[in-house]
Amino acid sequence: MSDVRYDLLTEPVLRVREPAGTTAMVSLATTLARLSRGDEIEFCALQPHQEHAWHAFLVQIAAIVLHRQSATAPFEDDGAWRDALRELAGCREAWCLVVPDLSRPAFLQPPAPEGTLKTFSREEFPDDLDVLVTAKNHDVKRGRVARAVAEHWIYLLVSVQTTQGFSGRGNYGIARMNGGFGNRPQIAYTPGLGRAARFLRDVRACLDGRAAAVAHRGYSDADGIALTWTLPWDGGTAITIEQLDPWFLESCRRIRLVDENGRIAAFRRATERSHVAQEGGGDMADPWTPVDRVKGTALTVSAAGFGYDRTQELLLGGQFAMGAAGAIRPDDGLAPWFLASAMARGQGRTDGIHERRVRVPAPVRALLRSTGGGDRLRDRSKRWVASAKTAKLNVLGPALTVLVGEGDGMKAARGRFLSAMDAAIDGVFFERLWATAADTDPEADAAWESDLVGLARSQLAGAVDTVPTRAAAHYRVIAHAENLLEGCARKRFPRAFDNATRSSN
Repeated sequence: MSDVRYDLLTEPVLRVREPAGTTAMVSLATTLARLSRGDEIEFCALQPHQEHAWHAFLVQIAAIVLHRQSATAPFEDDGAWRDALRELAGCREAWCLVVPDLSRPAFLQPPAPEGTLKTFSREEFPDDLDVLVTAKNHDVKRGRVARAVAEHWIYLLVSVQTTQGFSGRGNYGIARMNGGFGNRPQIAYTPGLGRAARFLRDVRACLDGRAAAVAHRGYSDADGIALTWTLPWDGGTAITIEQLDPWFLESCRRIRLVDENGRIAAFRRATERSHVAQEGGGDMADPWTPVDRVKGTALTVSAAGFGYDRTQELLLGGQFAMGAAGAIRPDDGLAPWFLASAMARGQGRTDGIHERRVRVPAPVRALLRSTGGGDRLRDRSKRWVASAKTAKLNVLGPALTVLVGEGDGMKAARGRFLSAMDAAIDGVFFERLWATAADTDPEADAAWESDLVGLARSQLAGAVDTVPTRAAAHYRVIAHAENLLEGCARKRFPRAFDNATRSSN
């Protein structure tokens, strides 16, 4: 094996795209300095499912360093970041990708006390270790990154060590999720969608939220463990919350990278327990993870992703307590963005990467900050979600049943149009909610119910055009379905028809 290789703090190992469209190779220290200066760079080799892990990693190490240096703003100089990160780790090797001496840490790779990799298994490609479930070669194939370079392994390590869940005996996940099949979502506001704007905003949020995180979970506020991979780990011990800095970086798996004649390979070994003690249902005061106020557990995003019903709950609050990054801040601007993303996982599968962006207009933000304004809008939003469910299941649903029939073969057709109804509601929910934010509740609710009736009619019309019916009963079935929809609509949403009558007059 060769000497220490790929020092992230000094070597240009990350390829970035600059605003002008040119590309450049930069170090981790330069990356932090450029983001601190507000440079909107993009990382060329970063994959979609690794986005939040990389963003969180950069924000957390910046927030830890700035707190310990008593700095009031991020450093804009490469050298300042380089010196501060080396001081934080206590050694150079902790920021190097390949370190042959197993008694020393490597980047996101704890020292191996046994001093040998003979009991470790070997992996050739970085994506074979990643958080995506690719074992059956479905959808995303194994071994795609056949010509991996240093940056592929860097993003792989950040993704696995800070967002991985349980994947079989001896393969434990991070502490910042509710159970082995949970996830680490990103729920945050931002004044802009650029990477630098989000970085600077979330660093400030973490610095401001540090004391609350310490008080909430009992972290060490002075000199707690910040980089868990700097300590030896035999796989049988766990770090407790009281030992940790509130924004600590996890390293949930025993992994070591080796340089094999200029090509990097990975060695991994199962563990007897998780690296950080898992307790509290994933409530670790993570800046981006909401916590259920009643259950006290971290949010787990399902395969359904961020539909309008889930998004309004997170955006307007109520059920979940937001992390430091998820609470709207004075420096978020007049019309901030609400961001939500997560990779959903199940037992032995990946259930998709889900993302949602919602712009919060200035009048709505002002309403949310006013006395009682947020509560009124939150209550209205909940009523609208309930009305949407009624429109789908109790107005459109019976009409579709009449049109397509009740046989097993027809359930799929009915389900398609119900899903299309849900998607149509999703497409207009926040637009309508924001547009009526200043209206009185009865007026706004009546307008929304009228919109829902119109959407149900459109879906039924689409079904009439595409669903086959018996020729002899074709028009009778259609008339029955349309009459049933109108009858159910008038029964469930009488105000919608009152509103329509007033509008026509």
